[in-house]
Amino acid sequence: ERFLDNCARAYKKMLMLDFRGDRELLFEFAVIFQGIMLQHLVGGLLCLPAVLGCSWVPRSVASALACHGALCEVGWEIQDTLVRLKERVCDGESGRKKNPASFMAALLLHHAFSQCLVLPLNMYYRDNSYYHEAVLLLQAASMAAMVCQSYGFTLDVSKPAEMRQMQVAVSAAFLVVVWSRLLRYAYIWYVLIVNFLADENMFVLRLAMPPLIMGSLFNILVLADFFKKFAKFVLFPRSAGEDTQDWCEGYSGQKSVDQ
Repeated sequence: ERFLDNCARAYKKMLMLDFRGDRELLFEFAVIFQGIMLQHLVGGLLCLPAVLGCSWVPRSVASALACHGALCEVGWEIQDTLVRLKERVCDGESGRKKNPASFMAALLLHHAFSQCLVLPLNMYYRDNSYYHEAVLLLQAASMAAMVCQSYGFTLDVSKPAEMRQMQVAVSAAFLVVVWSRLLRYAYIWYVLIVNFLADENMFVLRLAMPPLIMGSLFNILVLADFFKKFAKFVLFPRSAGEDTQDWCEGYSGQKSVDQ
């Protein structure tokens, strides 16, 4: 119950998805979300040989694996979009409740990145190591941060030992997100845009700018949520025994989602 309560709050903040106390829909989405993280892990791991420069993997094979890792994300996003559109159009009130307009807008910010960029970059920059690293960070790094966050969702911070575990999990997740969706993210895309300009590839450059802007807006949502947790548990911690009910709101499961 604690895990589901915290998932509900996280989905509302990051994905604009509010289940309004419907535990069945919340449980269904929480299960689906674990599958999404597995897909991100697989897609990210396919990029590792290219990013690490493994000598035992031919360069052409490593590039092909990285491109397939990116296509893995594209394929999932296409089916996800089609399924959710079908639910909104054909499943009546139930489908609209599962996929509210605010959630669909958040998905647009997320999905635009891969849908607009993967095929052109696979065609023109399939051997570019910065492209491979971008795919790795946006998939595997995201999965790592969400695993840390999910573990934190199971902890009761009113207990000192679990409070310390929460601080470690929150710190690890925040550092991964800052690196993958802010610092390294900005540098990688700066280098790629410079490459597009140097090659005078206006086609890819024009395709890149809108999803880059939308993807950056999505990153802001993610960074804001992870920073809030980091600030609450690490920067401004309070005694686990002090004002426990208020302190645990949103993390210990003491209050239900619809309160």
